[in-house]
Amino acid sequence: MKNFNYQTQNGSVISSGNLYSQNSQAYSSDVISQVVDALMSIQNKFFSSGILKDISTMKLQNVADLICKDISTVSKILKDKYILINGKVFLIKNLYNTGGVKKDDIEDVSKFTLVEEIKNIIEHEDPDKPYGDRIISEMMKIKGYKIERETVKKYRTIYLGLPASTKGKARTYLVRFKLND
Repeated sequence: MKNFNYQTQNGSVISSGNLYSQNSQAYSSDVISQVVDALMSIQNKFFSSGILKDISTMKLQNVADLICKDISTVSKILKDKYILINGKVFLIKNLYNTGGVKKDDIEDVSKFTLVEEIKNIIEHEDPDKPYGDRIISEMMKIKGYKIERETVKKYRTIYLGLPASTKGKARTYLVRFKLND
């Protein structure tokens, strides 16, 4: 199976390495190359920087439309695949970002942008009186993001690995040491 290497404008290299496993061997390397090219054109900013908050909103349908293939073909090619970007390995599934949350009712924002905003709020909270998820949700709304308390909880626990504000000292410890890695 062919390996794909791409050089971005800033000189960083994107390599597919063993990006494709046996379930995608039925597809020609041309189709696989088209899928990777489409991913690169949609997520160009992310591929150049390697920073998660630079991931643009994207659906599998966007890739399928660009290469004029069925969405099931794209899904099968990319299922459980990883890509090496600037020395970091990323699950391609994480590059799909359906949006769902808009900033100021105009621009779709990625979940990683929201996680960074939540992280920033938590880093600047009073350690003796940490914010609850509802307060963080309200602060996000002031910044223009329509995000519910449940979504804040999900991003706080899954992406930041932080306990609820009611956990007091444990949260203060994690905020000081974990978020600053």
